[in-house]
Amino acid sequence: MNASDIETIEQAVIDALVGIAPDIDPAEIEPGLDFCRDLDIDATDYRAFVTRLLERFALAVPDGEPPKLTTLDRCVEYIRARQPG
Repeated sequence: MNASDIETIEQAVIDALVGIAPDIDPAEIEPGLDFCRDLDIDATDYRAFVTRLLERFALAVPDGEPPKLTTLDRCVEYIRARQPG
């Protein structure tokens, strides 16, 4: 996976966050920023974010506890590990 692919994932993460919480400033989203703690994303919005993000990459939304996609870095790692090639 190249830098362009990573940038695509990062932008999709930002788009998904802003989609569920439009008051978030995309410029504030940094690699280690915790979405729930630092951006006040509650459990309902977090689940909506995870669903939106995983659907964007045609990944199955797991039953039960959603994956720990609480930072930009974690999202990129999770999606990269599940992408073909």
